[in-house]
Amino acid sequence: MSDEFLKVARQEVQSEIEKLERIVSHCNNDEHIFKNSQNIKEHLHKIKGLAPMIGHEKVGEIARTSDNILKHITSKGALPGSCHAIAKAVEDMKKYFMA
Repeated sequence: MSDEFLKVARQEVQSEIEKLERIVSHCNNDEHIFKNSQNIKEHLHKIKGLAPMIGHEKVGEIARTSDNILKHITSKGALPGSCHAIAKAVEDMKKYFMA
């Protein structure tokens, strides 16, 4: 992969993590995660695809696991503990990506 692709992809992943942070920071409970689940999934989808391509496998893995949780939520409704789980996942993605 070219240096330019890696640079653009890195900026994209960072931007998606920041967008997730903003969304999740306004979610105070599991119902809020449910109401924002489709929007959250869209950002996770980009991260789970791009992060491993640029050497951030752990970030991609966290995004993939979070996406599976969100798939359940979008089809079944609010899931107890999802607010905490998704907030922690976003925090961990940021930590691992910035490391």
